[in-house]
Amino acid sequence: MDFLLAGYLKERGLSKFPASLDDYLAKVVTPTLERFKADGAIALKFEAAYPRSLNFAEVPAAEAKRVYRRHVKGSVPSPADYKALQDWLFRFIAREAGRLDLVVHVHTGVGAGSYFDLTGSNPAQLESALNDPSLRGTRFVLIHGGWPFHEQTAFLLAKPNVYTDFSAMTFLLSARSLAGVLRTWLEWYPEKVLFGTD
Repeated sequence: MDFLLAGYLKERGLSKFPASLDDYLAKVVTPTLERFKADGAIALKFEAAYPRSLNFAEVPAAEAKRVYRRHVKGSVPSPADYKALQDWLFRFIAREAGRLDLVVHVHTGVGAGSYFDLTGSNPAQLESALNDPSLRGTRFVLIHGGWPFHEQTAFLLAKPNVYTDFSAMTFLLSARSLAGVLRTWLEWYPEKVLFGTD
């Protein structure tokens, strides 16, 4: 992932992180998202469920700025500080996505590899962010339907800005099991269930 970030910095004519979080957002994050949109992107994808929990807590901007400032000065953030910065950035990026009419795809449920965080991949972990009034203009797609937490996904579909697909579920579940999941979703919110392959 470091090579991607280095590429985004280079694209903006930067060789290192800007000194402040505000500058990082203004000089790197927002222009990168705007370029994605201009180049025809329709969505952003977060694979956060694999290395960490989907619980993106609400973090005060001052706290995120403090962690960022210490990081660019060479201090290695503690896991709690790093999570706080990630949480704040997730919500900022999701708000920008809503402004730009980009959908936010979030990997949910069982993941790749042998040591992913299954409990943290439960889509219900996203509820705080999905309920955030500042994110009501952002559409979210719960990729892979959150399986094996597909019942939680069914309830999350009640939120006006939440959708799901059933990609990967076609090879994780038998046809009969998948049919039961789809029947529940389609009986409640047929317009919010998307076909997906993997």
